[in-house]
Amino acid sequence: MSGRTNNVLRRLLPQGPAAACFALVALVAVAWLLAAVPAYRQAGRAGLLAAGIAAGVCLLSSMAALLVTNRFAGTPSAISGALGSILLRTIVPLGVTLFLVDASPVLAEAGLFGLTVVFYLLTLAGETLLAVRIVNAASRKPAGEPRSTEIRGMS
Repeated sequence: MSGRTNNVLRRLLPQGPAAACFALVALVAVAWLLAAVPAYRQAGRAGLLAAGIAAGVCLLSSMAALLVTNRFAGTPSAISGALGSILLRTIVPLGVTLFLVDASPVLAEAGLFGLTVVFYLLTLAGETLLAVRIVNAASRKPAGEPRSTEIRGMS
């Protein structure tokens, strides 16, 4: 990547966990708006519900994974945190979707599984960019300096 592109990405991508979660919310909101029209045309209200469920489940699991990554970034347990975030990001949407598709034929016919795959891939890309930013910021801090993620009394 060129230096100019890298500088643009540095300015555009948020660095802190709260800003990163907000960026994920904005990304998923725009994606849901784009997915809502075809989902409604295909399955009516059930399509909107399926798109909302897929977006919500993927967003929440991605935010949780981002917060786990943030919590363990720059610590000796960083690898464990990364593996935990992968499990959260993957297992939660898959489990919820499989349960709902089995429990509700209406949601299955509305395309819940396909919508979950689309939102999963979108949030995976967004969360990965944001997690790399957070991990890079944590690795640049001196060892004794407190991290912005530390909660008073829990460090």
